[in-house]
Amino acid sequence: MKVLHIATECYPAAKAGGMGDVLGALPQYLNRLNVHASVLLPKYRTPWLEQQRFEPVFSGELQLGDRLLPFHIERVAGDPTGFPLFVADMPGLFDRPGIYAHPENGPYPDWVERNVGFQRAALEWLLHSDERPDLLHCHDHHSGLIPFLVQEAGGYEALRGTPTVFTIHNGQYHGAFDWRHRRLLPSFDPARGG
Repeated sequence: MKVLHIATECYPAAKAGGMGDVLGALPQYLNRLNVHASVLLPKYRTPWLEQQRFEPVFSGELQLGDRLLPFHIERVAGDPTGFPLFVADMPGLFDRPGIYAHPENGPYPDWVERNVGFQRAALEWLLHSDERPDLLHCHDHHSGLIPFLVQEAGGYEALRGTPTVFTIHNGQYHGAFDWRHRRLLPSFDPARGG
């Protein structure tokens, strides 16, 4: 079985709390049980990631509101974490200091665009991948739209048979955003599930 964990933290690449610890350890344990586990996270500007080499995996672009957003999926060369670690390089969204917030200025005001863009880039990559996972394991609200998008949004029909698991690590953060941000999402029928 192949499992792709989609998260915004994974030790040692990026860690702000307990989710980072879980994502740094769980794939290693799963791999020992012959479950082929890998992780996808945003390509932040962290010291650990800046020291790594990357292998290109996929390049694409997506319409994020009024913006055409190019992105690249890369694999950390040599698997130094003990499992395949992929990053979504999304120029202008994650290539800045801090994971969720600027160290001096606080939370990034475009957090909705960052999270939605990351999730949609993950799905675009999977749509075009020859080797799709058997299970998508989504972690916290940063990847919480993925189960919904896979089942309800236009353009992702090819992924509808892929099971998803959603783990909440910290119930304090919900990731709720205003309906005006709907423009960032692909089309779906609000009467059916939105």
